[in-house]
Amino acid sequence: MNKLLAGSVSLIALASVAMTGAANAADMATPGTQYSHDWSGWYFGIKGGYASGDARLVGPFGNTGDYTIDGGLIGTMSGYNFQSGNIVFGIDTDTAFGSLEGTTSPASVCVTCTTEINWLSTFRGRVGVAYDNVLPFVTAGVAYGEVEVTLPPALNPGGGNRDDIFVGYVVGGGIDWAMSDDWTARLDYQYVDLGNENMAFAGGVTNVSIDNLHIVRVGLSTDISRFFRR
Repeated sequence: MNKLLAGSVSLIALASVAMTGAANAADMATPGTQYSHDWSGWYFGIKGGYASGDARLVGPFGNTGDYTIDGGLIGTMSGYNFQSGNIVFGIDTDTAFGSLEGTTSPASVCVTCTTEINWLSTFRGRVGVAYDNVLPFVTAGVAYGEVEVTLPPALNPGGGNRDDIFVGYVVGGGIDWAMSDDWTARLDYQYVDLGNENMAFAGGVTNVSIDNLHIVRVGLSTDISRFFRR
């Protein structure tokens, strides 16, 4: 509950910043207005940070209830921006790898059951309001990733684990800061719900849920469009 509340407050704050700017955009984007930083074009970079969320298993052994999965993530990001006045529209995608996992407690109906996200990607649209070289934005789209589950031998005769691709949604926001014409730093937050999928183990089918995933990351990207125009 605390993670959900903190993530929701962060998202509301970021959205408020961007939407407040959008409300003033008409006044700012008057004829003849000049913007010293151009956000248009393609970019590519790296991004890393921390994620925490909930996993839940429901199978022949019963319902584990929610248990925490967390860990670090690092990967790439890329996208394209289109700027009209000081309003910036774009598409953005990222893929991250890391050690994002959790294990049930000894008191659980599924003792030492482990859930891990091997990789996680998002594909999103975004909109922001540019204040020269600072761009607060909100974003939403599709999230997908590989989830791996390991059950103890008592519940999965013969051992082994199972993995599957989960697909869900992502919403969030952030701030881009153009440090120069070529380099941009980012701080962003994403809320991800990957939904649930059935996995077939030797001991029976287990339904796996991944939700309330809160991700905070920092990144650095370069505007590859400017390199091609030189």
